[in-house]
Amino acid sequence: LDYVVTYENVDGHKAKFVRPKSGKTGLTGIYFDDLENSNKLSVTGSNLNEEQKNIAFEIFRTIQFK
Repeated sequence: LDYVVTYENVDGHKAKFVRPKSGKTGLTGIYFDDLENSNKLSVTGSNLNEEQKNIAFEIFRTIQFK
């Protein structure tokens, strides 16, 4: 696989973080599949450089649900 997948809790919800392996391009994103009423959420960016990937993950970790 060309992606690194990790899991973290964000605002009390299990989140799947995906990013290309170092030096690779592709999708960087976060995915929630356990939201209320069977709702799901994904947020992605494409072909980000390493700094942008890190900034995206910092932003993803601030997501809050109401």
